[in-house]
Amino acid sequence: MHICCRVVNDVANITERHTKAEVMSRKEENSSRINSDSQDKQKIRNKLEMSTDSLDPTDHSDEIVNIVTGRIAPSTVNVDKSVEIGKVQLEMFEKDWPVGLQHTYSKI
Repeated sequence: MHICCRVVNDVANITERHTKAEVMSRKEENSSRINSDSQDKQKIRNKLEMSTDSLDPTDHSDEIVNIVTGRIAPSTVNVDKSVEIGKVQLEMFEKDWPVGLQHTYSKI
């Protein structure tokens, strides 16, 4: 019975034009969201313009460069020797077991 009443009311509303036009939009279509997205795109564009182009070898530095901040490492940085340094430190550490667990080891 309830469904029949609802159908009758809907038909009456349609024929008498008592319907309200529902405006439905997605949240991505709101002007505030569009402005926010535009600002985000501009921030990304600015960050990319400041960054080193990884595909352009003429733009690369000979030094070690942090790809996020663009900071250039000093010449004392020896990342290219990290495996050898780690092996030497591991050997020093293993020689002193178990007493060596209490020691600190200097940077090489």
